Amino acid sequence: MGPGVMGPGPPASVVLPTHGRRASLLRVLRALGRQDAPPGAFEVVVVCDGDVDDSAAACRAIASELPYPLHVLAQENGGPAAARNRGVCVARASLVVFLDDDVVPDEGLIAAHLKAQAGQDTCVAIGPLLPPPNLRLNAWGAWEEGTLCRQYYFLSNGLWPPGPRHFYTGNASVRREHILAAGGFDAHFERAEDVELAYRLQERGLRFVFLPEARGWHYVRRSFDSWLRLPVAYGAADMTMARGAAVGAGGRGRRVSRAQPRGAPVHWSATLAAPGRAGPGGAGARGRPDRLHPARQRGVQPAVSPALL
Repeated sequence: MGPGVMGPGPPASVVLPTHGRRASLLRVLRALGRQDAPPGAFEVVVVCDGDVDDSAAACRAIASELPYPLHVLAQENGGPAAARNRGVCVARASLVVFLDDDVVPDEGLIAAHLKAQAGQDTCVAIGPLLPPPNLRLNAWGAWEEGTLCRQYYFLSNGLWPPGPRHFYTGNASVRREHILAAGGFDAHFERAEDVELAYRLQERGLRFVFLPEARGWHYVRRSFDSWLRLPVAYGAADMTMARGAAVGAGGRGRRVSRAQPRGAPVHWSATLAAPGRAGPGGAGARGRPDRLHPARQRGVQPAVSPALL
């Protein structure tokens, strides 16, 4: 992963990979136009990873309406890791904020990341992915969001320290120089490429912080079949990391499991796959009992920690 050509730029670059979600992507871009951050605080780099629905043209069509610089790139489908790597390479800012194309940023998201990163050279900031208040999720999407909300409750109340396992690039920020120095995202990973990179960032001495005020609204839409395939993909990624068999962007094998603290939570998909531990009433987010959470799910809608609202 080369460093690219970096000219004068704003304080932050938002890197946003996308594939086949044009309507959702445009909603995210318009929400970025309503940020509380001061004018000129950020640019947005959209990487269309296999442009199957003319997302690139749609982005360029609204670029003049947006109050920030918008850079639109298109490439052959190479997966989210490759798309993020390309976005990081062309980003002009020293700080990279990662968003997903189905995560609508609350008005204060960019400002929260900028504030947390101000004067910090080794900070990895993580924001929550919350269930949208105006959307009723399907049962499996609500279960997924419920596990995340319980996790955020633990993080907000100091019951868990934030770490690599909480680094989801749907809402996170880190200095560009550290991403490049670590070799970028490993494109061999189809899932959990963000967590795998986070372990390498931790090995380089970076520290993780949780920002409950940097809210992102996660409009998760998955078919039941695609949702059932997630545990296999995430489980395979976890096994690769645990065995130290990952081949990094620099071509070297590395062992990342030793960075995982004792008792660190496993991915939610492992909870899904474990007999007798699927859903409310069983193990909560990351395999911890959900009795620690003060609010319960009602129907299929996940509870949200008051600290996040």
